[in-house]
Amino acid sequence: MGRQKLSETKVEVIKYLLKTRQHKHSDIASLFGVSRCQITRIGSGKRWDNIQYPDELRGQYLYLRYLNGKLDVE
Repeated sequence: MGRQKLSETKVEVIKYLLKTRQHKHSDIASLFGVSRCQITRIGSGKRWDNIQYPDELRGQYLYLRYLNGKLDVE
């Protein structure tokens, strides 16, 4: 089995972006290096359903951290 590309925190960012509806599924997929189908599955609750949609403030915070390369730094 391969290594997961998404962490729980990244899924929170994806759910935030889906909630705001400012980006297409394909754009979100490109941003995170996954398929558009994976983004659709996350949005419909077929994948990562254990992760809740973040509130507005947390969503913005995580998104900005991701854009600045400070999210999930190993």
